[in-house]
Formats: sequence, C-alpha cells, structure tokens
Amino acid sequence: MLSRLRAPLLVGAACLFILAADPAAHAALSSKPDTTYVTDGTVNGVARTAKRIFIAGFFSQVGPRTGPWVTISRTSGKFDPAMPQVSGGNGEVAAIIRDGAGGFYIGGNFTHVGGVPRNDVAHIRANKTVDPNWNPNVNVNGEVFALAKQGSTIYMGGDFSGPNSVNGNATRNAAAAVDATTGKVTSWDPDVNDQVLALAVSGSTVYVGGFFSTINGGAAARNNAAAVDATTGTDTGWNPDLNNEVRALAVSGSTVYLGGDFSGAHSVNGPAGPTRNYAAAVDATTANDTGWNPDLNNSVNALAVSGSTVYLGGLFHGAHSINGPTGPTRNYAAAVDTTAGTDKGWNPNFKFQVYTLAIAGSTVYVGGDFAGPNSVNGTLTRNFLAQVDATTGTATGWDPDPSYDTLAVAVSGSKVAAGGDFSTLRAQPRNNAAALNTSDGTVSAWNPNINGVVFALRLVGSTIYLGGFFHGPNSVNGNTLRNNAAAVDATTGAVKPWDPNVSSFVQALAVSGSTVYLGGAFNGTHSINGPTGPTRNYAAAVDATTGTDTGWDPNLSGRVSALAVSGSTVYLGGLFHGAHSINGPTGPTRNYAAAVDGTTAADTGWNPNLNNVVGTIAV
Repeated sequence: MLSRLRAPLLVGAACLFILAADPAAHAALSSKPDTTYVTDGTVNGVARTAKRIFIAGFFSQVGPRTGPWVTISRTSGKFDPAMPQVSGGNGEVAAIIRDGAGGFYIGGNFTHVGGVPRNDVAHIRANKTVDPNWNPNVNVNGEVFALAKQGSTIYMGGDFSGPNSVNGNATRNAAAAVDATTGKVTSWDPDVNDQVLALAVSGSTVYVGGFFSTINGGAAARNNAAAVDATTGTDTGWNPDLNNEVRALAVSGSTVYLGGDFSGAHSVNGPAGPTRNYAAAVDATTANDTGWNPDLNNSVNALAVSGSTVYLGGLFHGAHSINGPTGPTRNYAAAVDTTAGTDKGWNPNFKFQVYTLAIAGSTVYVGGDFAGPNSVNGTLTRNFLAQVDATTGTATGWDPDPSYDTLAVAVSGSKVAAGGDFSTLRAQPRNNAAALNTSDGTVSAWNPNINGVVFALRLVGSTIYLGGFFHGPNSVNGNTLRNNAAAVDATTGAVKPWDPNVSSFVQALAVSGSTVYLGGAFNGTHSINGPTGPTRNYAAAVDATTGTDTGWDPNLSGRVSALAVSGSTVYLGGLFHGAHSINGPTGPTRNYAAAVDGTTAADTGWNPNLNNVVGTIAV
C-alpha cells in the first residue's frame, strides 16, 4: 500500500474570513481572488477593532490561504493569488502536468477548484480559470497520484476503482484515460488490481508503476510495473517483475528507469534477476535489467533524466547511501550516470525526504518533507520546496516557503506549479496569538509570542487578556513569566503588569468593569496569585489592572469552560455537575451550567439542568 512516511499533522488549518462591512463592498470582493488567511493550527478566540482582527489559539504561523496548489514565479518565488484554489476532500494535490498551452492538469484528492465542483482532477487554463468543459469526475473516495499527457489524451493513475469511478458512469480500476479537451473517458482500460503511483508514455506504449500484481482484469500477472498499449490498455508482455512497489518512472530512449521500495536479491526480473536496491533500469522493449545500479539504502520517490544524468529523490540518506558500501553520503537526493548509476557528485544535502523533482535548464526544483534550519545544503533553511543548481546542488535564494509537504512540481515558462498538502505560502511566524490588518488581511507586526495554547481572548480598551495553558520563564513576549493568564497591549503586544498567576490552565475569560472573571482547570490551595494566594476551585475573579484576587469564590466541583457576564450576573458552563457542584459543601445541585452573583458568587437559582458538558455561553 502507499505510504509517504510523512510527519503527522497535529491540528487542522483554521480559516479567518475578513468580510466587507457593506453589501456593495462584499459583492466587489467576491469577484477577486480569495484573500482569506489561515493558521497552521486551531483558532480559539477572536476580537476586532477598526484596524485589526486579533486571534489566539494553538498555531505557529499565519499566512494567506493558497490551498494545496499554487503557481510560483521562477525568479521572485512569489505565488500568484489569482489562480483558482483547490478545496474539499483531503485537500491534496499529488500530480501536476503541463497542458502545453500555459496551463496545467492537476490530480489528487479534492472536490472543488475555484469554487467549481471537480473531483480529484481538474484543468486550469493559462488564463487562470477552471476549464468548464473538462471534468473527468473521478470517484472522490479515491485519489489520483499520477498524470501523463500524449497528444489529445490524458492518462491518470491512482487508487480509484469500481462502477462509476470515472465520468460518473464508467468503471475504471486504478488507471484511466480521458480526452484532453472534453474529459470524456476513452476505451483505454488496463484494469489494474491495486494502486497506480507512476505513469510514463513513450510512443504507442504507456508504462505503469505502482503496487499491484495483475493487470487487464487479472489476465496478466505483473508485479508492480507493466506496459500497455496506449490506445487499448492491453498488456504488451513487458514484465520487469519487481518485488515491491514502484513510485517513479522515467523513459529515456530505449531505457526505462524505475524507483521505489523494491530491494534485495532478485528484486528485478524475478527469481533469476539481480539485486537492485530501490532503483533499476530495464530495456524499454524486453524489460531486461541493463546493469545500471545506483544501489541506494532506502526508497526512491522521484526520478528525472536530463542528458547523461539521472536525478533521484527519496528516503535514502546517511553514509554509503548510494553506490553501496564504498559510496558517498547523499541525503535524500542524488545524481548518477545514466549508464552505470555512478554518483556524479551532486549533493544538495536535504534534511528529510524528497517526493518530487523537476528539471528546467540548469535548475532542479525539489519538493518534499524537508523543513527548518539546515534543511538544504546542510546550512540553509528551505521549507518543503527548493531550487538548486543542476550541477553543484547549491540552493539559490528562491524561497516560496510552503507550509507543509510538496508532492508535485511542474515547470512551464516563467512559472513553477507546485502541489501537495500545504495551505499557505510565506506565512509569518506567530506563536498562538496574532493580529491581521482589516484593510488588506495581511499579518500585522503585533506578536505577543505565547509559549503555549491560548483558549480565551478578550479585548477591553487597549488591553488584550489571554487565558490558556502557557507557563514558565519566557512564556510571554519571549522574556516574561506568566502562568496561564496574561494581559498584553493591543497596539504593541507588550506584556502588561497584570498577573493572576494561575496554577492550571484557564479556558474561559469574561471582563466586567474593573473585574476579570477566570474559569478553567485550576483548583485547590494557592490556585491563584501564586504560593500565597487563596484556594479557588475552577473559577475566580481578579482585578483588571493588577490581577489580584477579589474574593469572589463560586467554589465549583469541576472545570469551567465557558463564562459570560450580564449585568450583575455571571453565567458559567463546564464539567461541574451533581450535588453541591457550586458554592461548596452546602451548595445546590447544578448540572453543567449555573449563574452566580458577580460580587458575592452566591448561586442565583438559575438552573437549566443539562445532561452534558457546556463549551460556550452567550447572553
């Protein structure tokens, strides 16, 4: 089965929509490119002034929403915001090819492009619009991993299958061909029994790689690679017989280069075949091994051929990672001779695995899972996409900076199309709190830099109160100690003297006059105002300037996750329930919601008597 070995994404992206104040302005905006901004995590609180929208939650960066595909200038590295955005499904673009007229065909797992329904494949024209006539409508329960074009035909490979899997009415298993203009399915039908991950077309033959054991509906046994007629999809007899999946294919002259997970003795050409570790070359007609042997120490995800050089990208890394026990160190990318497979000295030295390669003149575009300091050349920061010299491997200054994995790259003229699992490019680093300018949606300089998740945000005048699970030295502004609650300036982001010093996380905040009410998981002795502070169980009130406890003590039996103030009454919601759940041992039964006096904390008698946890309250 397909496994890309990606680091897990811990939280989903959160979107922030900046809406125009009047209908006319909103109508004008709707015809423009989407300027929504996203985080790489969750947003738990929002507040707005005339000039800024403040957000807080659990994230590390904020940037313009691009969706999982973009086109990027080859010179500036800036993306084109006018391109239609991909959305829906898994939100992944795994394959991109040029259409030959300045546009691109894209494949992956998605349901819409530019707001137009498109399942898993789409054609974006050179004029930056979705082709209204081309809609193969691939089963959205599957995914398209590979695309290839020849003449008037687009070939697709993936894990789609079954009745109505293409065009909504045709059965195609893992591979299909459609007309490049109409999107209508052709008679080409290899009928593969499992995933197709790679395609290459040469003349009247389509080479197919993936993780499968038969084609033509079981009529031909083919382990992980096959060749079929470009018109009918009928097996040609070509059978390299590999012992594990093929992830990459490239045809050069009479040779087919293959990369993937195959390795060990007899890994190609069956029981009598040679040892080929993760890359091999076979004759394009007979499928016999050619002797080409890069001998890598881990999987190959990408192949590209240019002249006498084969560029490789994958999971191989470390000492002797290529050319066997005496070979050099090559981390996740290498270049070898087309005849022998001997290393050519090209060494971009990536930090983690490479998924895709594209060559354009003297430049190689590389996408993958690498990110952070020293991610390219051992010294440079490049996140998930880089441009390197095709001879030296030295990275250029080009830096689009996508937010997550890049799985596909294609070059057309002055632009690079990139697809993957990212949602934004050139995002600004912001730890758990940020502000957007209402004028244009861009990220402002405001940056409180909180070292943990923020659950609650309240704006009062020039002060923003924050509650959450952050604590310890340097927890706010990168230099100030605040435990689970803090106040910062709404203009500068600088921390204010307010310091309730809460013993556990704060999940809810409400402000009324000179008082800030807090709810959360804190409880027991000295749960607020530090080692000399009072006992406060799950809710407290403090002075809005100093953070000193006011004496207000509703004394609940469980966590408070929601607060709201109306007049002299404070409404609370959360996990508390059962007998004496508020006002201590002599208090009443209140199940998950209660109301108390804002000064004395005495129960008011309000009793909705709910049967489960309350997460939010509004009055």
